Amino acid sequence: MYERQVELSVGQTLQVGDVLLTIVDIEDGEIHFRLDEGTEEPEAGERRELVLALPR
Repeated sequence: MYERQVELSVGQTLQVGDVLLTIVDIEDGEIHFRLDEGTEEPEAGERRELVLALPR
């Protein structure tokens, strides 16, 4: 395991393995990501999202 601190802003994309995490919002110590996994398309109406709460 390794740790690295980076500054993030809305619109940036991080790649973790085959998953792309696009930052859609940052507010009140939470980062909201949109998940895009490889070539797999989400089904109609399906929304893939991740919320990461930062330690205070």
